[in-house]
Amino acid sequence: MLGNHDATVWAGPWGVSFAANLTPDSTGIGTWTAEEFVQGMRNGQHRGGGRPIQPPMPWQNIGQMTDADLAAIFSYLQSIPPVENAVPAPRAPAGQTVQQEVPD
Repeated sequence: MLGNHDATVWAGPWGVSFAANLTPDSTGIGTWTAEEFVQGMRNGQHRGGGRPIQPPMPWQNIGQMTDADLAAIFSYLQSIPPVENAVPAPRAPAGQTVQQEVPD
């Protein structure tokens, strides 16, 4: 796995992924529900049922936390200042495609 100098872009066998905007802005997780966050961390899918969450997000480890701990993390993330930052979609390796999100 290779990352850039500020840990916002990662490349590996899955292709290229970009660090998520975890702030409560609409370009981040501002429109997510607590349930979508918990399910996403449990099953590794964006919003709990979308495209796969890409590395380097350690959802496999985070998903082992209790519901109460995950809810606390979500509450904290909702309390920080929103940052408008639309993150690019992941890029698949050559010859493959990445499952895309269905727009909200």
